[in-house]
Amino acid sequence: MYLQSRNGKNLSSYFPEITRAVRTTVPAGTVLDGELVIWEPERERTSFALLQRRITAGARVLQLARARPAHYIVFDVLADQRGPLVELPLTARRDRLVALLADGPAVLQVSPQTSDPHEARQWLETWSAAGVEGLL
Repeated sequence: MYLQSRNGKNLSSYFPEITRAVRTTVPAGTVLDGELVIWEPERERTSFALLQRRITAGARVLQLARARPAHYIVFDVLADQRGPLVELPLTARRDRLVALLADGPAVLQVSPQTSDPHEARQWLETWSAAGVEGLL
């Protein structure tokens, strides 16, 4: 199990709380797609700078993980222990993802989803102030 950046870099050692949560919750062979975030309560928003600080923390990474835990916001499940799931409709993958993380730790969160355009507009308006850059 490892966390991989979009550029293919292994990030597992920088986010031990996420690595541990995935290892204890997600079956081997499962491929998840999501985004790492760290909440900055002083600014009431997510912080890209705090994510970057983890990658340069060296021996202090465990200290930073305890002080400001990361969260993995999961969008999709792309494969499970039986193989690829990408040919399944998104609704079927979403059902599997929700079931998989239903009793998971708080650091693993299923991304909210809606088909209501009004609700999506409200999310975009309110969540932008908290550091969410957009909706998919």
